[in-house]
Amino acid sequence: MILWSRPLGPVKEPFALVDREIVDAGVTLAHQAVFVELPVLVAIRPGPLAGIVVPFIGETHGNPVVAMGLLAITAVFQLFDTTQAVAAGILRGMKDTRVPMLYAMAGYWVVGIPTAVVLGLGTDFAGNGIWWGMTAGLAATTALMTGRVVRRLRRD
Repeated sequence: MILWSRPLGPVKEPFALVDREIVDAGVTLAHQAVFVELPVLVAIRPGPLAGIVVPFIGETHGNPVVAMGLLAITAVFQLFDTTQAVAAGILRGMKDTRVPMLYAMAGYWVVGIPTAVVLGLGTDFAGNGIWWGMTAGLAATTALMTGRVVRRLRRD
Protein backbone atom coordinates (compact mmCIF):
# COMPACT_ATOMS: atom_id res chain seq x y z
CA MET A 1 0.00 0.00 0.00
CA ILE A 2 2.87 2.38 0.74
CA LEU A 3 4.22 1.97 -2.80
CA TRP A 4 0.89 3.11 -4.22
CA SER A 5 -0.20 5.79 -1.76
CA ARG A 6 3.10 7.64 -1.20
CA PRO A 7 2.95 9.74 -4.38
CA LEU A 8 -0.66 10.86 -3.97
CA GLY A 9 0.29 13.98 -2.02
CA PRO A 10 2.90 15.22 -4.53
CA VAL A 11 0.57 14.40 -7.43
CA LYS A 12 -1.93 16.96 -6.17
CA GLU A 13 0.65 19.75 -5.82
CA PRO A 14 1.26 20.40 -9.55
CA PHE A 15 -2.45 20.68 -10.35
CA ALA A 16 -2.93 23.10 -7.46
CA LEU A 17 -0.01 25.17 -8.77
CA VAL A 18 -1.44 25.12 -12.29
CA ASP A 19 -4.88 26.10 -11.02
CA ARG A 20 -3.48 29.02 -9.01
CA GLU A 21 -1.25 30.14 -11.89
CA ILE A 22 -4.10 30.09 -14.41
CA VAL A 23 -6.23 32.14 -12.04
CA ASP A 24 -3.37 34.66 -11.94
CA ALA A 25 -3.36 34.61 -15.81
CA GLY A 26 0.24 33.45 -16.13
CA VAL A 27 1.88 30.28 -17.27
CA THR A 28 5.40 30.39 -15.78
CA LEU A 29 4.49 28.34 -12.71
CA ALA A 30 2.36 26.03 -14.84
CA HIS A 31 5.37 25.34 -17.06
CA GLN A 32 7.47 24.65 -13.95
CA ALA A 33 4.89 22.15 -12.72
CA VAL A 34 5.04 20.24 -15.98
CA PHE A 35 8.66 20.47 -17.03
CA VAL A 36 10.39 20.43 -13.62
CA GLU A 37 8.12 18.76 -11.08
CA LEU A 38 6.76 16.06 -13.37
CA PRO A 39 10.17 14.50 -14.17
CA VAL A 40 11.23 14.80 -10.51
CA LEU A 41 8.10 12.98 -9.32
CA VAL A 42 8.64 10.25 -11.90
CA ALA A 43 12.27 9.86 -10.82
CA ILE A 44 11.49 9.51 -7.11
CA ARG A 45 8.58 7.08 -7.48
CA PRO A 46 9.38 4.22 -5.11
CA GLY A 47 8.19 1.35 -7.33
CA PRO A 48 11.62 0.26 -8.60
CA LEU A 49 12.81 0.01 -5.00
CA ALA A 50 10.31 -2.79 -4.45
CA GLY A 51 12.95 -5.25 -5.67
CA ILE A 52 14.21 -5.40 -2.10
CA VAL A 53 11.35 -7.75 -1.20
CA VAL A 54 12.04 -10.37 -3.88
CA PRO A 55 14.33 -12.58 -1.78
CA PHE A 56 11.67 -12.79 0.93
CA ILE A 57 8.86 -13.60 -1.51
CA GLY A 58 10.93 -16.12 -3.44
CA GLU A 59 12.16 -18.17 -0.50
CA THR A 60 8.81 -18.80 1.12
CA HIS A 61 5.86 -18.06 -1.15
CA GLY A 62 6.65 -18.64 -4.79
CA ASN A 63 9.00 -18.58 -7.69
CA PRO A 64 11.62 -15.79 -7.53
CA VAL A 65 11.88 -15.70 -11.34
CA VAL A 66 8.16 -14.96 -11.60
CA ALA A 67 8.45 -12.37 -8.82
CA MET A 68 11.38 -10.64 -10.55
CA GLY A 69 9.46 -10.51 -13.84
CA LEU A 70 6.42 -9.01 -12.19
CA LEU A 71 8.52 -6.47 -10.28
CA ALA A 72 10.18 -5.36 -13.52
CA ILE A 73 6.74 -4.83 -15.04
CA THR A 74 5.67 -3.00 -11.87
CA ALA A 75 8.60 -0.59 -12.19
CA VAL A 76 7.64 0.30 -15.77
CA PHE A 77 3.94 0.43 -14.87
CA GLN A 78 4.56 2.82 -11.98
CA LEU A 79 6.71 5.10 -14.10
CA PHE A 80 3.78 5.55 -16.50
CA ASP A 81 1.25 5.62 -13.65
CA THR A 82 2.98 8.48 -11.86
CA THR A 83 3.34 10.51 -15.03
CA GLN A 84 -0.28 9.92 -16.00
CA ALA A 85 -1.54 10.82 -12.51
CA VAL A 86 0.41 14.09 -12.49
CA ALA A 87 -0.71 14.97 -16.04
CA ALA A 88 -4.34 14.21 -15.13
CA GLY A 89 -4.01 16.40 -12.03
CA ILE A 90 -2.58 19.26 -14.06
CA LEU A 91 -5.43 18.95 -16.56
CA ARG A 92 -7.95 18.97 -13.68
CA GLY A 93 -6.26 22.15 -12.46
CA MET A 94 -6.87 23.60 -15.93
CA LYS A 95 -10.53 22.57 -15.63
CA ASP A 96 -9.99 20.10 -18.49
CA THR A 97 -11.65 16.79 -17.62
CA ARG A 98 -13.78 15.60 -20.54
CA VAL A 99 -11.03 14.91 -23.08
CA PRO A 100 -8.71 13.26 -20.52
CA MET A 101 -11.59 10.93 -19.60
CA LEU A 102 -11.88 9.95 -23.26
CA TYR A 103 -8.10 9.47 -23.42
CA ALA A 104 -8.26 7.15 -20.40
CA MET A 105 -11.07 5.14 -21.96
CA ALA A 106 -9.17 4.81 -25.22
CA GLY A 107 -5.89 3.92 -23.53
CA TYR A 108 -7.33 1.28 -21.22
CA TRP A 109 -10.11 -0.21 -23.36
CA VAL A 110 -8.75 0.19 -26.90
CA VAL A 111 -5.05 -0.42 -26.20
CA GLY A 112 -4.69 -2.03 -22.76
CA ILE A 113 -7.29 -4.76 -22.65
CA PRO A 114 -6.81 -6.06 -26.22
CA THR A 115 -3.04 -6.08 -25.74
CA ALA A 116 -3.42 -7.89 -22.41
CA VAL A 117 -5.67 -10.51 -23.99
CA VAL A 118 -3.29 -11.11 -26.90
CA LEU A 119 -0.14 -11.22 -24.76
CA GLY A 120 -1.72 -13.06 -21.84
CA LEU A 121 -3.75 -15.64 -23.67
CA GLY A 122 -2.20 -15.79 -27.13
CA THR A 123 1.48 -16.08 -26.17
CA ASP A 124 3.66 -17.81 -23.61
CA PHE A 125 3.86 -14.61 -21.55
CA ALA A 126 0.74 -15.69 -19.58
CA GLY A 127 0.34 -13.52 -16.44
CA ASN A 128 3.24 -11.28 -17.41
CA GLY A 129 1.54 -10.70 -20.76
CA ILE A 130 -1.61 -9.50 -19.06
CA TRP A 131 0.39 -6.99 -17.02
CA TRP A 132 2.43 -5.89 -20.04
CA GLY A 133 -0.86 -5.29 -21.86
CA MET A 134 -2.21 -3.18 -19.03
CA THR A 135 1.11 -1.31 -18.96
CA ALA A 136 0.75 -0.64 -22.70
CA GLY A 137 -2.71 0.82 -22.08
CA LEU A 138 -1.37 3.01 -19.31
CA ALA A 139 1.53 4.11 -21.53
CA ALA A 140 -0.93 5.12 -24.25
CA THR A 141 -3.02 7.07 -21.74
CA THR A 142 0.11 8.72 -20.37
CA ALA A 143 1.27 9.78 -23.83
CA LEU A 144 -2.13 11.23 -24.69
CA MET A 145 -2.54 13.13 -21.42
CA THR A 146 1.04 14.43 -21.30
CA GLY A 147 0.73 15.56 -24.90
CA ARG A 148 -2.47 17.40 -24.03
CA VAL A 149 -0.80 19.15 -21.09
CA VAL A 150 2.06 20.31 -23.33
CA ARG A 151 -0.35 21.49 -26.06
CA ARG A 152 -2.53 23.33 -23.55
CA LEU A 153 0.46 25.11 -22.02
CA ARG A 154 1.79 26.16 -25.42
CA ARG A 155 -1.63 27.45 -26.39
CA ASP A 156 -2.21 29.39 -23.16
